[in-house]
Amino acid sequence: MMNLCFEHVPEMYGYFHLAMLVVISIAGFLVWRISRGYSEQGMIRGIGILGWIMVVLEVFKQWYCVTVVNHGVVSLWYLPWQLCSIAMYAASLLPFLGEQRQNTVLSFLATYSFMAAILALLYPQDMLRIQVLLTIHGFLYHGMMILESVLALRVLQKRMCIDIRGSMGLFLGCAGVAEILNLCAYGFFPALEQPNLFYISPYMPVSQPVFADIARVLGVFPEIVIYLGMIIFGNSLLSFVFDKTILGKSYYNSSHE
Repeated sequence: MMNLCFEHVPEMYGYFHLAMLVVISIAGFLVWRISRGYSEQGMIRGIGILGWIMVVLEVFKQWYCVTVVNHGVVSLWYLPWQLCSIAMYAASLLPFLGEQRQNTVLSFLATYSFMAAILALLYPQDMLRIQVLLTIHGFLYHGMMILESVLALRVLQKRMCIDIRGSMGLFLGCAGVAEILNLCAYGFFPALEQPNLFYISPYMPVSQPVFADIARVLGVFPEIVIYLGMIIFGNSLLSFVFDKTILGKSYYNSSHE
């Protein structure tokens, strides 16, 4: 069972990928519709439960990658501190936070986490593996990110606020930790397979379209700055759209005044 493999690696936008996109889209739509009548605390508890399920899935993934994929060899490539990983930590801690910090985390889940999940699902190059369980894990995990984002947006709609500055600060703080981990991994564990956390490691080749060309022309560090800046810009724009439409409020509230 643990060694169950596809006959071939599923193709991007092949039948398996498209089926997963349809299932996740339907699940997200249903949660958005059903959650309309839920209380804030009920949805926050739901996000927390999803977060802890993701923690369990991540523990399984770490075990599976070491024992099955790498045959007992530790790899730092799977270190759980990617942008998509932050949803797991943020969601699991959400019920234990005060309202102001909840607003920051909810705003992060509704924007940065939501955008990261969508992009990962649309371009799942690193999720489509020969191992059936690892591939299913990837789509299940990112599908749960979508559900968390939908519930987070519902709570923000009820509170009529979105914390753009706080969510940006949370993103930059997590990116800073990611870069420190990238540098430490290279400095202290050079013999192990290296991570590329947040895809900003100065030691790993840039794989994203367009940004690879930027790195080739301007260098790695300017590319990293531009890459982070574009993420912030895109999510700030998404926050603005949510603010003007779904949230029904025309300002950004970082203190829930």
